[in-house]
Amino acid sequence: MMKGMLYRCLVSLLVVAVNVPAQLAASDSVTLGVFAYRPDNVINERYQPLADYLTLETGMAVNLKVFNQDDMNRALAANQIDFFLTNPSHFLVIRSERSLTGALATLRRSWQGKTTGSIGGVIITRAERDDINRLQDLEKKSIATPGLTYLGGYQAQALELASVDVDVRRHNRMVFLGNHDRVIRSVLAGDTDVGFIRTGIYEELLSENPNLADELKIINPQQLRGYPFVLSTRLYPEWPLVSLPHVDSRTVRRVASALFALEPEHAAAQAAGLAGFSPPADYQSVEMLSRSLRMPPYDQVPRVTWVDILHQYRNWVITVAVL
Repeated sequence: MMKGMLYRCLVSLLVVAVNVPAQLAASDSVTLGVFAYRPDNVINERYQPLADYLTLETGMAVNLKVFNQDDMNRALAANQIDFFLTNPSHFLVIRSERSLTGALATLRRSWQGKTTGSIGGVIITRAERDDINRLQDLEKKSIATPGLTYLGGYQAQALELASVDVDVRRHNRMVFLGNHDRVIRSVLAGDTDVGFIRTGIYEELLSENPNLADELKIINPQQLRGYPFVLSTRLYPEWPLVSLPHVDSRTVRRVASALFALEPEHAAAQAAGLAGFSPPADYQSVEMLSRSLRMPPYDQVPRVTWVDILHQYRNWVITVAVL
C-alpha cells in the first residue's frame, strides 16, 4: 500500500514538473496590437523593433499584431490582445465597451529633431484647385477619409468645418477608404476633391516623394511654434498605449517601465518615428470632440422617460397641482 501511495506521489510530481515550464512560457508571452493607420506592411516594419525592444527589456516574448479597427475590435472581444496602441477616438469606443482602467502611457512622435505628444488633422486638395482655399469652400465637395472613427483623419476636421457651418455628413459626399495612403492617392487621382489625413502623414510621404509639395496644398494651415507637422485643426493628445484587464499587474509594470525608459536615440524609437512614451495624457478634449460631433460612443441620444420629466419639473408640477 505504501508503495502504491509513493508511486502516485511521484507521478503527481512529474506531472507538475512537466506543466510548470509550459505555464511559465504562456505567461511570459504577450501580444501587442497596433492599429494600422497606414498599410499593414508599413506598420509592421515600423513597430516590430518596438516589440523586439520590449521583449529584450521585459524578458517576455512580445508578439506584434497589426489590425484595422474592425479586426482589432474582434481580437479584443476574444481576449487575443494584451496591450494595444490606437487612435484616441477608437480608444474611447473600446473603453465604453470594456472594463479598462485607462491608458498606460501616451506616445510621443519625433520629426526632424522636434517632438510632440499631440495629434491633429490635415485637409488637403490638389494644388491647382483654385476653388478650394478655405474651410467654407468645402461645402458640397467630395471628401476622402480613412473612416469616421479616425481622430486625425475625420473628426478633427469635421469639428473645424462645423464651426463655419459646414456639416460634412449632410452636405458632402464622403468616401471611406480605410487608411491615409489611399486618401492621398484618391485626391491626387482626382477621384475626390478633398482629403482628410492625420498629422505626420504628409511629411512621411513627402520624404518618399518630394513632388507632393507641388501637387498638393493645405487648407486652413495653422502656424504653431515648435509643432513639427503641417496642421489644419486644433490639437489633441496622441495615441494611448493601453493594457487589458486580464493582464496581471506585474506584467503591466514591466511593460510600462520599459516604455518610459525608451530613449529617442534608440533604434526602436527611430524606426517608429517616436520620441518615446510619457505618462498618460488627459483625453477629455477627445471626449468633448466626440460628444460635439455625436460620434461613437456618444452617438446615441439619451432616452427621456416620464419619470425624468417629472423629476426635472417636479416643483412646477407640484405648484400647478396645488393651484
